[in-house]
Amino acid sequence: MNLKNPFDYLGIDTIRLFIEGPNVEQNDFLRALRIRQGQRGDRFYDRANGVMIIEVFKDGFRFYIISFSLSRLYNGVNYSSYAPFDYEDLVKRLMSILEVAGFVVKDWAAVKLSRLDVFLNIELEHSYEYYAPILKTISLPRTESKSYETSKYLKNKRLTLMTYDKKTQLEKRKNLKIQDNVLRIELRYLKAQKIKQTFGVNLLHELKAEHIEKDFYKKLESAFSELGKFSVYPTLSLSRKNEFVKYFKEKKARFPEKLGIMVNSFYRKDKIGKLQELLSAMRNTSIQSEKSSEAQRKKKERDIKKALSFVNLGIFIDFEKRDFGQSLNLIKSVVFHRQLKIARLDEVVKVEHRRYNKNEGAMDFSMFSWDDVQRILLKAS
Repeated sequence: MNLKNPFDYLGIDTIRLFIEGPNVEQNDFLRALRIRQGQRGDRFYDRANGVMIIEVFKDGFRFYIISFSLSRLYNGVNYSSYAPFDYEDLVKRLMSILEVAGFVVKDWAAVKLSRLDVFLNIELEHSYEYYAPILKTISLPRTESKSYETSKYLKNKRLTLMTYDKKTQLEKRKNLKIQDNVLRIELRYLKAQKIKQTFGVNLLHELKAEHIEKDFYKKLESAFSELGKFSVYPTLSLSRKNEFVKYFKEKKARFPEKLGIMVNSFYRKDKIGKLQELLSAMRNTSIQSEKSSEAQRKKKERDIKKALSFVNLGIFIDFEKRDFGQSLNLIKSVVFHRQLKIARLDEVVKVEHRRYNKNEGAMDFSMFSWDDVQRILLKAS
């Protein structure tokens, strides 16, 4: 098991391959020994490498799906970002696994990618929960936003962008404890058509690492665009509302007082868990007869988008007050500036990079919000 280099490369997790039935030869004796029946079809699972082969019959058509984690294939567990996307080496590894089950792919050049999961591990100074409000601010066009505990999902039928606590996931699913606090951002291309649409190809041997890197960061920059546009400035006031007003004055906005009050109102609703109730009321506002329903629908969408933008601004300014923008700058750096590459097989593996030296005995001040600090100051006075 290799746990090294979690933060040094852009990593690849799940790869799913689609192989047409006539492109596979089978050894009946080995198949009888290794294959097990399942609901979706007969299957073989290589537990050591995490490779699953499924034979599917659908509408009189036979095909095969091979699913595995590239990070696990190289490292024994899906944590390290060292996962070279190298066609020849990957085929060599898969061939030896498939042969055990009695499968031989006749022409690997005809094998298609039907799913590709790309990930970025980010080393955090504090626990993942401390950064969860920042991650709430991400969005992508034509995706539905969902949250589960502290994880955030932007998804449609062909694409999912998700953020989650990798440290907790490893501990719960693999009983594996690591010292690092890790935010994982994962982009999942879920259909062969989406892969073809995005990269211009969906054949395994045609897709190159540089194509994946370029599109991953293009979508990541889009998702974090509001954070990217937020500018850092010194904060001195103990009043959150005054900070919001000050922000709009610095931006030379019209009516900074009014905007500051609006941001404070929406942000407070979010803090007490009433934001979704408010947004739902905005969506269900009665239709005015003198305006077309389409015009009113678009206005509601603009109003909701503005409300969410105000909440995001409140979150960013709150983090400015918490840690002088260090957390915001950390996320900005890895998304917009320190962009990583997928590991290359012919390159020397990087020396591990660590941003933080963990001090297990030190107090983690991330447990205190700015509201906590204000209450402490008021009591002290």
